[in-house]
Amino acid sequence: MFCHDVLLLSDEAAEEVVEQGIKDFDDFVEMDDKDITGMCDKIRIPGGMIKKGGKGGKATDLVPNRGIKIGFIAEKNLRQARFYIYHMHRIQRPFVPEDVTLAILRNFCTKRFELEKECVKADITKEDIKPFKKDGDVRKTLEDLDNLLMNKLGVGGSPLAYVTRKEVALPENVPDEGGPGLGLPTLQEELVRRTRHDGPHWDADNQAVWNIVRAFTHGGPGWNWVSKHAKKRDGRAAYMDLKKHYLGSSFVAKTVSAATTELKTIFYTGKSRNFDFETFCGS
Repeated sequence: MFCHDVLLLSDEAAEEVVEQGIKDFDDFVEMDDKDITGMCDKIRIPGGMIKKGGKGGKATDLVPNRGIKIGFIAEKNLRQARFYIYHMHRIQRPFVPEDVTLAILRNFCTKRFELEKECVKADITKEDIKPFKKDGDVRKTLEDLDNLLMNKLGVGGSPLAYVTRKEVALPENVPDEGGPGLGLPTLQEELVRRTRHDGPHWDADNQAVWNIVRAFTHGGPGWNWVSKHAKKRDGRAAYMDLKKHYLGSSFVAKTVSAATTELKTIFYTGKSRNFDFETFCGS
């Protein structure tokens, strides 16, 4: 039994987890750490009265239900397993209990907390966003936007860049790829390329992306291409339309044409002693 063999719960505690309504590993997907703590507390201190048991005339007497012991480490193992099962669901990989060890759970949770330490939850009120005010700044703006989305975590803990990845469909499977490892994607990259777009946190994360895109574009030329998505607060659609316009062939051709026209009007006269030709070419 997974709870006993891997998570080191006693037989009685493992059986009681099932009694709490956990019939399948998928039941852990919608839970969080507080739910696990609450379940453990319920097993430890169930409340109510039970028959004393044993022999003699007092065997049927009622006594307080003292519950079943679950130690600190066992509860911690349960929380780690719960998050790992949730993680496999969000990146659309099967959870195979026979392949999971306690070492795998602990190593993954270490990576999880490292990622959360490096990134921050989506909150643009603390981010110094420089609005996109002119077309000439578009490349830097898009780079800043992508960097921000990569380092902002959504409600479920995935970088918000998963919302704006080019392909919604899963990437082709790599043979023997079971998860991040040597030569394989990092946890951050794995979350971006595989986090599902139909999960319980999708709507909140998509709206978080909208808030960021709006902060970058409102009041500038880019707003023309994203404002139509304001009513639905559709961050992915706004991001895609913004990039489609500014990285599309028509805008690129327009930019090249404008640069060519400007070059035709620039001449080096050589009249200034402190402004030589080398300086002219670098200006």
